[in-house]
Amino acid sequence: MIAQLKIPLRLGVVLALSTGALGSAAAPSPESIYNAYCIACHGADMNQGLGGSLVDAEWKHAQTDAQIANLIRTGLPAKGMPAFGKMLDDAQVEGLVTLIRSKAESPAKTE
Repeated sequence: MIAQLKIPLRLGVVLALSTGALGSAAAPSPESIYNAYCIACHGADMNQGLGGSLVDAEWKHAQTDAQIANLIRTGLPAKGMPAFGKMLDDAQVEGLVTLIRSKAESPAKTE
């Protein structure tokens, strides 16, 4: 009897996983990540607050996209910026960099 239940049970699990029936949430947008983690220190327009501007032409602690991504991951403890590397995956960090660059006043440095 138990052997007869194994096949339908396995099939049910496979179908549930393949259709997302066990509850897969859509990935959060860069805007929602910014609102959750960054807005308190950098402001709604990315140009104010304790953390300073993210959109002016002068970055003090990072210049390239890779440096900005690293800064998001590792933080800047001496200035009060927490590290987000354990909370955000690579795609989310890259999404934030793209969002910031899209609002920036100067062209992106990608090297």
